[in-house]
Amino acid sequence: MHMKDTKIKILKETNNFFLFDLRELERCIKLIVDYFGLDKGVEIKLTNDREIERLNSEFLNIQAPTNVLSFPAEEEDFLGSICVSVDTIMREAFLYDQDIKEYFLRMLIHGMLHLMGYEHGDEMFEYTDILLEHLKENHCIV
Repeated sequence: MHMKDTKIKILKETNNFFLFDLRELERCIKLIVDYFGLDKGVEIKLTNDREIERLNSEFLNIQAPTNVLSFPAEEEDFLGSICVSVDTIMREAFLYDQDIKEYFLRMLIHGMLHLMGYEHGDEMFEYTDILLEHLKENHCIV
């Protein structure tokens, strides 16, 4: 399968991120973008609870950390930005007894679907499962 040359920017703002080599993470993100036939850039910010709590407070008026926030763009060639709290992902994966890499990718897919305009509901959850399986088939989750 040939992947498009989609512009993906990964900002690593935490030392806790050890789940993927960043090149491998970029490949997984490209698989998600290509699955939908999108030719738009995306930015992924890997951060900690303190930063995501600041963003959650600023944009949603919620004074607590969360796992993922999505910021859709209004530019033609840029899908938007996703901010992921690695701290929250690790905590929730343990709490929910989930494989940490799979849970991280599930939350990343969740954020990507929000960028594409999906809201919580059956369709979004179905696409999440389909994309997670697609990533497994392409060896993003072993």
